[in-house]
Amino acid sequence: MRLCALIAILVGLGLVDFSRADRLIFPQFVSGELNGVRNSTRIILRNNGVQPETGQIQFLGSSGEPVEVMVGGQAVSALPYSLQPFGTLDLRTDGTGPLTSGVVEVQIQNQGATSLEGSLIYEVLGARVSVVSSPL
Repeated sequence: MRLCALIAILVGLGLVDFSRADRLIFPQFVSGELNGVRNSTRIILRNNGVQPETGQIQFLGSSGEPVEVMVGGQAVSALPYSLQPFGTLDLRTDGTGPLTSGVVEVQIQNQGATSLEGSLIYEVLGARVSVVSSPL
């Protein structure tokens, strides 16, 4: 509760500007098979601004190390992205291969204010859960 109050005060005083974030963090993802059931993650990025947004999507383990997930039949730990103004990226892991979980970090290359927003939806054992990003 105190942390939330501190963040509210810092933002209210203008000491923290989330529009200048250099990354978006999704605190949880899952991808891979468990007992024959596919578990996948869908990442949706939206550029709500008038300038293009570019960067990289990284899949990280619990200790911050890169981990590989299957996307489009390829094992990847990072993917570049480029979004035109008001563009959307819809990325989904295949849900195949070994079960992997961790954090998704979306690094933003553009300097200054960003209009990038995102959502993450993961399907675990047939249930869907949605998580919004946290700017850092």
